[in-house]
Amino acid sequence: MSSTQLRNLSVPISYIYKFLRKKLGFVNKDEIEITCMGIPVLPTTTADELVEFWLNTNEKNEGTIDDRFRVHLNYGVKVPSPSS
Repeated sequence: MSSTQLRNLSVPISYIYKFLRKKLGFVNKDEIEITCMGIPVLPTTTADELVEFWLNTNEKNEGTIDDRFRVHLNYGVKVPSPSS
């Protein structure tokens, strides 16, 4: 598990998509999906909006204060939606 700290919460999550795309060697941004609590995070979402979502929906009150206020994101290769 790795951790990154954002100092400016007004930045869009697209910066994280861009970082992951370069780090993982993907060409297309649509190949990566970031989720928070199992819900896909749009690249246009700001870090501030994501923190607000986390604080309003995270029911875990375990661990230290740092643990409770650390937003957990997952990322992976986006699974193509089945053709209709």
